[in-house]
Amino acid sequence: MPASLAPQCDSRVRARAAGTGKLRERHPRPSSRPPTPWLVFSIIVLRVYKNQLPSYRAVATFPPVWNNACTSKAGGRFDTVKSHPTLHFDIGKRLKENRVKHGLSQRALARKAGVTNGLISQIEQNSISPSIASLKKILDVLSMSLADFFTSDDLPVTDFFYERKRLPDLGSGDVAIFLVGAGVRHRAMSVLHEIYPPGADTGPQMLSHAGEEGGVITKGRIEITVADDVKILGPGDAYYFESRLPHRFRNIGKVPCEIVSANSPPTF
Repeated sequence: MPASLAPQCDSRVRARAAGTGKLRERHPRPSSRPPTPWLVFSIIVLRVYKNQLPSYRAVATFPPVWNNACTSKAGGRFDTVKSHPTLHFDIGKRLKENRVKHGLSQRALARKAGVTNGLISQIEQNSISPSIASLKKILDVLSMSLADFFTSDDLPVTDFFYERKRLPDLGSGDVAIFLVGAGVRHRAMSVLHEIYPPGADTGPQMLSHAGEEGGVITKGRIEITVADDVKILGPGDAYYFESRLPHRFRNIGKVPCEIVSANSPPTF
């Protein structure tokens, strides 16, 4: 018998089954040989990888609170941002209140801000987290800065110190921008703690507003574009420029980037 047919014949037995004349299959007995060391090693690695690999999933709540919807390339908020309890606002309700106060319909506000009517509707329904640039354009029509928008009327004014949980988050998507002194009205400057996860940025549109701003990078690396100049800064590096110049921030590193910044007057 040819050697190539031996395994085939060994795995089958000619036996008539109830007069059908068909061949009945006899499967070979599974091997009792112990697994190789490489197989054992691979199984261990896969189990460790499965159990210990962190999962960066988007956080979703209903109704959505500001800064929970993920819009950046990072694909989800990172633990360095989520681990800090913050003061949350109902951005949809607040935008609607200020729009009605100015006597504007959704369509009128959208036309003046240069955005779609659908965007205004989605923001007020808390079904979308707009980019910082888009929200800034809308608030400019209402003569409000981001700092004023996130300043609650119920917060005390005389405090000098603020715990992390009392800092409102002005950011959008994965970008967290914590405002110091949320209860201060008619402020002369805004002090911010900014956190950009890997791949996160301030949005596709360049920011531009009145005043001046500066900051110091305390962790990670950030790419800052000011007009036609692009610079990558690391820990200890700083920046200062006129805010009217179009600018944009983007984390190109593999770890979150943190910045302590200030702008005056607080038009951001």
